[in-house]
Amino acid sequence: MKKIKIVLVFSLVAVLVFLSGCAMSNKPCEYCGDTPTKGYTTSDDKKFYVCRDCSSECMFCGDRATKHYTNLLGMEMFVCRDCYNEIVD
Repeated sequence: MKKIKIVLVFSLVAVLVFLSGCAMSNKPCEYCGDTPTKGYTTSDDKKFYVCRDCSSECMFCGDRATKHYTNLLGMEMFVCRDCYNEIVD
């Protein structure tokens, strides 16, 4: 029974690692050129690729980014909640 649980846990971890790897791309980041990146679909249905570093910090104030939106140039902008609320209002 213990062996079965260990096999199940390792199988689950392997599936999660595989799925997280599928979401990543080797396309260069639109901002800094680094890889791997995650693809985002803009409001005009184009793919926009951004690395983890560029998507984790607010582009306006430097706080932790929790939201993103497509700006008028078709670029994904990563912002904190406060900056997002200022933009939307």
